[in-house]
Amino acid sequence: MRWMPFAGAFAIAVLSLAPPADTLADRSFAWHMVQHLTLFFVVPLLLLLSRPFALFRSVAGKATTARFVRATRPLHFAASAPVALVTAIAVLWGTHYSPLYESALDVAWIHASEHALYLLAGTLFWLPVLDVPPLRPNPYAVRLFYLIVALPQGALLALALNAARVPLYPHYAAVVPMAAALRDQQDAAAIMWIASGLVIFVALLATMGAWAARENRAAVAGTVLAVLTASFALRASADPPAPSYADDQARKGQTLFYRHCAECHGATLGGHFGPALAGGSDNVRWATVSYVWQYITAHMPAGNAGGLTQTEYLDVMAFLLESHGRPAGKTALTPRAALESKAYFGP
Repeated sequence: MRWMPFAGAFAIAVLSLAPPADTLADRSFAWHMVQHLTLFFVVPLLLLLSRPFALFRSVAGKATTARFVRATRPLHFAASAPVALVTAIAVLWGTHYSPLYESALDVAWIHASEHALYLLAGTLFWLPVLDVPPLRPNPYAVRLFYLIVALPQGALLALALNAARVPLYPHYAAVVPMAAALRDQQDAAAIMWIASGLVIFVALLATMGAWAARENRAAVAGTVLAVLTASFALRASADPPAPSYADDQARKGQTLFYRHCAECHGATLGGHFGPALAGGSDNVRWATVSYVWQYITAHMPAGNAGGLTQTEYLDVMAFLLESHGRPAGKTALTPRAALESKAYFGP
């Protein structure tokens, strides 16, 4: 169903940029405000809800996607909450209180550039609020604080526009009488105030609802985990021992992990672009050594599946065993021992 929000974004963008909407925007500041708020809030939101990264990965493949993630890592700074919010505020104020707005009304390529700027700033605005791979999602508390700070920004700009006693843009004053242009400017301020505030308020409520739903799921998961933990505790004495590995294997595996795996799974195995491999939410805690061995030798590293030697895979497995509290033994880990071991990583 990812195509639905993408199709909606495309359709709304076309409707807002094509006649009669564009013709009305050329004659009315209020209609122009509707057009700009649509490009800033609605179109980027729908595009991001369509999960564009998943679409890109399905088309480009894992290897190209991995290279894309590495190449775009510096852009993640621009998507951080403080930078995204400052950018959005600067674009809104800068375009309305600079020669850019008036120039865009008279020069086609400046007008198109202004629309592109709104789409870019709007996309950055929504990134800290949504869970958009390959970015790591912000905690819900950060998202709520971000939206609370963003909520009054449109109202402040609207107050400034409404306080003006003359039309701010000569283009509109030349199209309609002065009094009508001033009323139109006040209507535009009202649209800015109400529409931007309503969109962000709805996003605030949706974020609060998602947080509450997650907490409920966490409570249920905690109960299930407690039952599972008790079950595993009862059968712990019957679990087979973990396979032996040498300490030097774990040291070599740690180096290999930092070189080939840490970018996705984090230097401390806490997860980054890929899932966590250790800690309270690790993905291999209850997986058997045999399963993990077969999976990583067949699918890892991302974008270079099977690219390590068998010895290197054994070293990485030794490092993972050590990371889960399994002590080193007197003998080195072998492919047969890893393949046949039914022991769990977790204690």
